[in-house]
Amino acid sequence: MLPKAGVFAVAEGEVVAAHIAAAALGREAAERFDGRGFCYIETGAGRAAKGVGSFFDLPHPVTGSDPPDEAQYRDKLAWVEEWSSPRG
Repeated sequence: MLPKAGVFAVAEGEVVAAHIAAAALGREAAERFDGRGFCYIETGAGRAAKGVGSFFDLPHPVTGSDPPDEAQYRDKLAWVEEWSSPRG
């Protein structure tokens, strides 16, 4: 299973934004989307696992995760807090 599509969309969006900014400034953009993403999988009882994936690996995408634990659940909560906070 690959990470959620939204993680890929955000990463691709950051690359697109860098390319637009570079074009507006008459520069060449160096940023490239590497096809990597992640998602947290909650397993209950305050535990989660972080699934990681690389979409462009050949001959097929590569995925993996560590066993669920409390530390990864805390990491997930921190990631959600950071991701959902207004940026300015």
